Amino acid sequence: MHNTDTINPKDDFILCKTPDSLDSDRVIIRRYVPGDGDAMYALAERNGNRDNLKGIADDIADLESVKHAEVKALKHRAEWAKRDRFVAGVWLKVDCSYVGELWIEPAKWDVPSFEIGWFIDKGHEGSGLVFEAARAGLNFIFEELKAHKAIVQTDDTNTRSFKLAERLGFRREGHTRESEIKDGQRFGRLIYGMLRDERS
Repeated sequence: MHNTDTINPKDDFILCKTPDSLDSDRVIIRRYVPGDGDAMYALAERNGNRDNLKGIADDIADLESVKHAEVKALKHRAEWAKRDRFVAGVWLKVDCSYVGELWIEPAKWDVPSFEIGWFIDKGHEGSGLVFEAARAGLNFIFEELKAHKAIVQTDDTNTRSFKLAERLGFRREGHTRESEIKDGQRFGRLIYGMLRDERS
């Protein structure tokens, strides 16, 4: 006999309503919609983003065509509906241009904890836009998903990323030294965490 009393922790998140967009001063972070493939592919093509995004956002760096990008955007849209991942485009309010991506995915549903990651168009690095987007993403994690913990993992060679995590208020919890290799170079991974009651 099937036990209907056993509930997967993810079920609560499937039932919860989440907004399709997040707001900050200069950017809107929103769920992908049909037609976003054009902007996604254009971002990959400009400012040397393909090289810049290798190892950070390979799914964008490896886009082969607008059609490929459109499929990727619609897959992300479906993942959002199923609560598998929350992947959103970052759009400038001033001209509606696509400048980056924010992703949130479950680490452990029973805690619950979620990992957050980001990238920004190379032409907008240092502008503070990714800080705004990440802050909005953290609000989503703690307010909409009711998480206990947020997590960031980044290469120890990605100074911009781990400095941003620290600026956001994350605490360094681990460092796996020289645990990865790429193009003959060894590097490690940094793990950062933030608990609900540690938010600034």
